Amino acid sequence: MNMIRKGLFVLSLGALVPSLALASSFILENKTVSVEVGKTFTVPVTVAPTLGSKDYTAKLALDFSPEVLEVVSFTFKPVWLAVSQPGYDTVDNQRGEMIKTAGFPQGFSSPVSFGTVTFRAKSIGEDVISVGPRSLILNAANKDTLDSRPQARVTVTKAAPISQTMSAPAGDTNLFDVSGEPRIETSGVGLVSRVAPGEFLTFSVKLLNFGSNKKVDVGLSYNVESLDGTVIYHAEETVAVETTASFVKTIQIPFDTPPGRYVVKSFITYQDQVAPAQTEFPFTVEDKIFGLFLGSFALYGGTTTLLVVLGVVGYTLFRRYNQTRFAPFSYAEIPSNTRIFYEILSDTIMGMRQRVGDDALLIAKEIEGLSIDPSTGRVLSVGENPSKIIAALVYEYEKLLGKKVSFSLRQTSIA
Repeated sequence: MNMIRKGLFVLSLGALVPSLALASSFILENKTVSVEVGKTFTVPVTVAPTLGSKDYTAKLALDFSPEVLEVVSFTFKPVWLAVSQPGYDTVDNQRGEMIKTAGFPQGFSSPVSFGTVTFRAKSIGEDVISVGPRSLILNAANKDTLDSRPQARVTVTKAAPISQTMSAPAGDTNLFDVSGEPRIETSGVGLVSRVAPGEFLTFSVKLLNFGSNKKVDVGLSYNVESLDGTVIYHAEETVAVETTASFVKTIQIPFDTPPGRYVVKSFITYQDQVAPAQTEFPFTVEDKIFGLFLGSFALYGGTTTLLVVLGVVGYTLFRRYNQTRFAPFSYAEIPSNTRIFYEILSDTIMGMRQRVGDDALLIAKEIEGLSIDPSTGRVLSVGENPSKIIAALVYEYEKLLGKKVSFSLRQTSIA
């Protein structure tokens, strides 16, 4: 009796638009797994960083049922530096917990593969692998930015019986069938992307036919859903798959879609299918201003405004400081018959201070008969021969500069 092998398919999706998350998250790339008891399977893990910044450290804590599953191994991607300390590097198959921690030396601002967990199915049943509450993702300030803890559902079935091979009569062709229930695995590379309402979201679709040597019609359904399960987009199509089929799918996000986080879910169906096959990845809908996403616009605009404000404040303080430092002093308390000498000496010292700095104050302090404030240059007292003091001060300044020093009287004395 001729028997047709049942098709086994793997569906993977990956966003092709630039990716950036509002907050960090772990992504379990295998959302649904069906495996025979005693067999192993893998769960690749990706880390998606915080929007507009870098994250540096990831601590992954996976919870599972120790009666159904056990961890065989975990392999970091080479770019990570593992933290091998108690509480940060643990595999406890008695409690059903695995903790792995590593740092990314330069920080990461886009999704990056963290590593791969290998599990063994211990007994028949169902289990949920979840990112536990002890997980965290740290930014440069050692602040935990993790806000998403996804799950993967695992179904462990009985082992398929070994088929018996019998000799066919002479002239007949040997026909073989895959014994037991077909196993369908679904995997997807979930990269978080960002689009504006009305824009197109583009992602790749890949179908792998493991169980049949001829074309099989596979039905594909696409849903775009909000986090509360509301469907904002739905489409269906049929694809003929012989061994593999890869193509790019583009969908338009409705113009009235509210900003927020959404999920693209894809389902496959085909003849004699006995287990669901689904993959998904999250993305973000965000409004744009002048062609920039709102978050980027606020970041760039805020940074530019801050720089302008700091520049204006700095320039104003610098001008005010210079104006205060070199402003003429008032000598209204000095009698009018000697006040002119105080003003000439004071203005000459301030004029030289603008040219040679505080060296002007050091020279003025050494002039006999002249007393000044060593920090401000204000003239405190003048000796009995003001003209001689002025001449001595100008002479010392001319020696310092190597040329004549000129000064001008104030237009109006301060009363």
